[in-house]
Amino acid sequence: MTAADRPVYPPVVDESLHLTEAWTSGTAFALATRDGTEQWSNSSLPPMRWAPALHEHRLLVLTRAEGNVVRLHALDTASGE
Repeated sequence: MTAADRPVYPPVVDESLHLTEAWTSGTAFALATRDGTEQWSNSSLPPMRWAPALHEHRLLVLTRAEGNVVRLHALDTASGE
């Protein structure tokens, strides 16, 4: 599946274009700004319900899991971990 085929929230940009899937299984990913190639992808997150943010080389992602549990995740912008 390409980025164009995914329902995504508005991206955030630094050296890469960082996106999160909207209302799906919870994938965050980064694309190269120069040519759009995927740099990393992290599918180990609960579903995302809000757009991401950037802070000091971290992609901040809010998720909502079963039982209405909301969590903040800080992913490394270089690796997605």
